[in-house]
Amino acid sequence: MIDPRNHEIFYVGKGSGERYHHHAWEEQVWNQEADDRATRRRKLARLAEIRAAGLTPIIDVVRHGVDEQTALFVETGLIDCLPRLCNAVQGHGAENSRARLDELERRYGALELATSLRAILIKLGPWQDVPNPDLGRRGHGYFPGISEEDLYQSIRGIWHINLNRVRAYPYAVAVHEGITRGVWEIDHSSWRQFLDHNRNPRVGFEGEAITSGDVFDAFVGPLGHRIPRLRADGRHVFGNQAVTAYWPE
Repeated sequence: MIDPRNHEIFYVGKGSGERYHHHAWEEQVWNQEADDRATRRRKLARLAEIRAAGLTPIIDVVRHGVDEQTALFVETGLIDCLPRLCNAVQGHGAENSRARLDELERRYGALELATSLRAILIKLGPWQDVPNPDLGRRGHGYFPGISEEDLYQSIRGIWHINLNRVRAYPYAVAVHEGITRGVWEIDHSSWRQFLDHNRNPRVGFEGEAITSGDVFDAFVGPLGHRIPRLRADGRHVFGNQAVTAYWPE
């Protein structure tokens, strides 16, 4: 959909059927079942502004007469490449959506983690700009091209970990989307307590980045290593909802 006031594309959605008159397509695209609440709210606000100006949104059909799967991939590609859309998230088939080449190299080229060296595996989600003055960091998580400092500040805290058990594991390994991203040697004398946003106690550590050598190759290497879903005995490496795991246990 296009805002007729400035000709800016502000929403991408998939229509269906053969009703090609304007109001039928507007109704289909506007009422996408896949939209979340935030997307719907932004769409309605933009539409209200357009209507208040006495105008009607412009609808361009980018591809027509294609099957459902093709339509979904076209939708996702447009969402990936167009800025300032009302769409809150990637479209259908996001696992095949826009990605940096080095990320695709890792996704398809990373070998499975197989080392017998012991480490704490720590899952990082997408980057969030949430500063933590106690840790001295500007945010946490992972994004392609993340600096070594941001990655370290993300990995070092704050976690719910059994400190008696963790001292038997010399390394901490950052994991994002199932692939290792970095490894640090933990200074076990540095563990200290912090409070999370709910004022619950958590712990953090300090460590030294390992960027080359046998330990680095074992845990990361040039492409990272893929974390297997299951251990040799059939149990999951990461428990249900867990962000930390002991390797190899």
